[in-house]
Amino acid sequence: MNTVDALNIESKSNEEILKMMRDNNGIFNKGNIGSYIIFRDSLFNNNYYCTDEFVDFVKQYSITGLKFTCAGIAK
Repeated sequence: MNTVDALNIESKSNEEILKMMRDNNGIFNKGNIGSYIIFRDSLFNNNYYCTDEFVDFVKQYSITGLKFTCAGIAK
């Protein structure tokens, strides 16, 4: 699985980072994600993250058994 420095944690305290993730309000580095449509973050690598492109793919092909929760936005 592709692991990237996806979350923008620059200038954030540990408390701010944890709150951002608990609240599903992550700010992801679009440039670091690149062309990956599913990936893991180097810091929070116990989770899988994906782009809207991956979600659309799953819906288009009626793939079942996956649950998506918005974890934030890529800028």
